[in-house]
Amino acid sequence: MWPEDLFDFVLVELAEEITTAKISTTHPMPCDRWVARSALQKAIRRGEAEIALAALATLVASIGEGIWRHLTTIVLEDVGAAGIDTVARVVSAGRNRKWRARLGGDWRVASVLVCQMAAERHCQAACDLLMRLTNDPSREGRRIAVMDKEAADLVSIIRDGDVELVDRGQAALALGGGLADGQPLHQAAAVFRALEGIGFNSHVFVTCQAAWRLCRNPMALLMPFIWLEWIMEKEVETADDPIPETKMIGRVPAYAIDQFTRVGGQVARAFLARNPKLVAMMDSRKIHSASRARIVGDLIFLTEGGRVINRPVWDLSNRLRQPQRPLPALFSLGDRLDEAMDYITDKASDIELLRRQYLSSASAD
Repeated sequence: MWPEDLFDFVLVELAEEITTAKISTTHPMPCDRWVARSALQKAIRRGEAEIALAALATLVASIGEGIWRHLTTIVLEDVGAAGIDTVARVVSAGRNRKWRARLGGDWRVASVLVCQMAAERHCQAACDLLMRLTNDPSREGRRIAVMDKEAADLVSIIRDGDVELVDRGQAALALGGGLADGQPLHQAAAVFRALEGIGFNSHVFVTCQAAWRLCRNPMALLMPFIWLEWIMEKEVETADDPIPETKMIGRVPAYAIDQFTRVGGQVARAFLARNPKLVAMMDSRKIHSASRARIVGDLIFLTEGGRVINRPVWDLSNRLRQPQRPLPALFSLGDRLDEAMDYITDKASDIELLRRQYLSSASAD
């Protein structure tokens, strides 16, 4: 199937669903676009479609068709190989503005897809692979070495089925971009040509290449490798991560106030300043003061924001994820990680109070 044939086929099927879908009137979430972006992604992870739609309404009103870059990133990160048809739907819709206009516009199309994303299985393996390749200090030597290689050598690694998947993915990032700041090569097209050269010309290859063009997120370069493992996996179970009860601050879910929002950064710094026990844990691990608020944000993410329902449990995903999702906090805190996460969990009510305080102050500004 040629690329345009694939996208046309996907859009014909999707159009039938959109024209019959009943989406209730949704009031935008009263927050800035960064908080709305966070709320949208985390609500999808939790299967909370109504909250996701409120966040979506805010984003469509503020950034219009810019929402498609965000939705493409979210579907790569939080649906992934387990819902590759949904990935193809988001990408197909995102790349065709005229088709969206005929179907009722960005809100109409995106609202249907967001509900589908919330109901999907949520496989985060591509994101976990990306974080392990970029964050794991035990791979630092390999990261440096692979960035010194010529493009032709990286293509050979990508095509070599006897090389470990993690190393092939690392070569793809070194060639296409996304491995480290200042890397010499940014040839994403060469990555896809290398995959095509080993016969990887399926709908997944086409979808990932189009996803890269939409969002420029390195997960699009890694998804084909995840897919190769996914289709070979014979034992897949589904489980829900342990997820704290959703607390609302007005009409904003508290979990949206994370380290990637201005308010969330303020909360992390304030929480750290009030908790000397956590400071002592970081002292014991010799964590630089400039990194500590980010580590607090990682801990909150690990105990709350990064968790999903309907998560496929399978071999590769488990290997990339264990013992937790590979954020910098996992490696920085080492043997103090579980203790620090338990501490964050025990202090959840304090974090909620800080979120309410700082979100109210931001709203007043």
